Amino acid sequence: EHPTEKLWRTMRCWMRLWVTPLGLLNDAEHVINVAVDKALLESEYICIHPMVSTASLKLKTCEMLRFIRILGYEPKLIELINQDE
Repeated sequence: EHPTEKLWRTMRCWMRLWVTPLGLLNDAEHVINVAVDKALLESEYICIHPMVSTASLKLKTCEMLRFIRILGYEPKLIELINQDE
């Protein structure tokens, strides 16, 4: 099974166009490694999908990180590179 397929199945993200931190609720076996772009930490708020792509939730970024940690994950901070620059 392709790793991306496993991620979608584990998080129960059927649309396959997005993945949401709330999908971690479905990772009962804790097989997902969480990575967060450092640039997101510069924003006070973040908008995420609530398990469907027809709505969005606005959360404080620090609360999203707190939620992830409460679920037992320690997010790895990464720096994504903009290939257009």
